[in-house]
Amino acid sequence: MKALYTLNFSYLFRVATLGLFLMLSIIYLAHILYPNIPESKYRRKLELYQHQKKTVTALALGTSHSRGLYFPALDLKGFNFHDSGGDIEEVTMKAKVFLKKSPNLNKIFLALSPGTLAISQRYISKNYPTRLLTVATNTPLSFDSSLFAHEAVIGLFIDKLISIRKFRNTFDELIQPFFFDKPNTEKCFSLVNYKMINQKYSVRVEDDRFNDYIKYVIQSSCMEHHVQMTIARHMKMIKDSFVKEANIVQHNQQRLISVANILAKRGGKLILIITPMTKNYYQSPQIQALVPEHLSQLAELEKHPNIDVYDFHDYFYNKSIADKNYYFHDGDHLAITGAIEFSKALKLVMK
Repeated sequence: MKALYTLNFSYLFRVATLGLFLMLSIIYLAHILYPNIPESKYRRKLELYQHQKKTVTALALGTSHSRGLYFPALDLKGFNFHDSGGDIEEVTMKAKVFLKKSPNLNKIFLALSPGTLAISQRYISKNYPTRLLTVATNTPLSFDSSLFAHEAVIGLFIDKLISIRKFRNTFDELIQPFFFDKPNTEKCFSLVNYKMINQKYSVRVEDDRFNDYIKYVIQSSCMEHHVQMTIARHMKMIKDSFVKEANIVQHNQQRLISVANILAKRGGKLILIITPMTKNYYQSPQIQALVPEHLSQLAELEKHPNIDVYDFHDYFYNKSIADKNYYFHDGDHLAITGAIEFSKALKLVMK
């Protein structure tokens, strides 16, 4: 009887190992088949991280708002592994992977603007399988990251064979100019003055290839147009997520608490931040309607002894010169100039 039990366990172990190997192989093959995933950029960043993972103390995750954190100004050795539109489910997976690989990681920064806790890419992504693989590719390869993307593989292969989505996307691109007003990005955005940054902050912006800091600022005359487009997009994302999952905020709060619990074991902190935004964006009626509940949600999370919350939404309200923007890439994203200034202020408050 004992021999039979041992035989069954050995057989199940071999099957599970083979299954895991096949899953990893398929995911790797899918990465090769889908060049639209920016794997080469992620690979270079991951290689640098792998060389420094034992000394990394900080990480920025979540949405592109996390690019407002400039680690040299925070006096921290950190990396930015945000994903565009990164939701809390993705943050949880990534945090667990990095915490297992970096023994000295004790600070995870997460930018949470009004509405972020109510958004899920599972419900709003136009191509969720590709989304899963993109997020997994921007994370060190592990069992957790592979498991996170496993459901994407079959859908990706079917989509590769039956490319209806490609025809639809091509059609959308053809008709879009006739129905949608596209801003003139060439006139609206300008590259930040590298020489000024190098001299003022004693940093070489052009040397930073991996943390994805935004190096373009928007002209004040274009700001309102971009703000309105951004607000409309964000409100639709929130609405579509709520329709699919009424308790999404509560589920995301629990996910963040699970990350904070892991950090607690090493005396670390989950640091939630409302990063600086323009007055045009934050004071708009649509965003203001979200603010009271958002602050209440953050207050609930802050009750956890290993979660800190900082609200810097109005940090640049009185620092902007009339008709001239030095700090923002758009209504709710900081350019590197704003990221450096904000991070210096955040460092003082955290101390």
